[in-house]
Amino acid sequence: MTYLIMETHLSYCVALDEAGRFLKIANKNYEAGQSIEHIIPLPHAETKTFPLRAAAAIGSLAACLVLAFTLYWSNYLAPIASIYLSINPQVRMEVNRQDAVVALEGLNEDGGTLIDGYVFRNKPLGQATDDLVDRAIALGFLSDGGKVSVSIDAPDEAWFTNTGIALRQNLNERLADSMSVTIEVKKYIEQEAGPELTPPAAQEPIIYGGGADDDTDGGGGEEQTAHPTPRPTQRPTQQPTLTPRPA
Repeated sequence: MTYLIMETHLSYCVALDEAGRFLKIANKNYEAGQSIEHIIPLPHAETKTFPLRAAAAIGSLAACLVLAFTLYWSNYLAPIASIYLSINPQVRMEVNRQDAVVALEGLNEDGGTLIDGYVFRNKPLGQATDDLVDRAIALGFLSDGGKVSVSIDAPDEAWFTNTGIALRQNLNERLADSMSVTIEVKKYIEQEAGPELTPPAAQEPIIYGGGADDDTDGGGGEEQTAHPTPRPTQRPTQQPTLTPRPA
């Protein structure tokens, strides 16, 4: 069989056989256009292809991992509500759908002291609240006659109601045998975390009426009585009288 050299390279050539096939052969100092009868074929490099089934399996596994992480995040990591605990220390707890604490922050200096060193991660809300109240008692922040205020910031009304009832009952049972305190559970209001607003000073009332004879001494000083400003008196204008002339 005769072969025609079509291309030449350093280590191989491309030859065309009589059947019209292109072959990769060893280069024996051939030149393009040369006709030869004997060749040394070179093995074809096998192209490695990635099986379609394996690719589909890996894609499905990746999708399952993303879905699993999303579900884990929404159920165990993402906070759905905030609980503000105020004694004198003020702290904020964030809870997930499992009612477990995922974040804890001190809102004032005493709040930072209260939570310092406390391990809160994934503790049930009721247990974390009890622990913080116990720490407040131990640190002298809460004593007999004190007050524990719990403000709940939750978008779900049913969750607010059920959680508020559970926290109140839990704290009542926790403190019933140790001290008498006031427990307040309410909805969180945005203004609570901001600076307190000072109401404007009340104006002194102005009393109209009375005269020099009225004695309004209340024993603590004189009371100034404001009298209305008198209006000027308008006298009626007299019309001129016309006297008839004699006829």
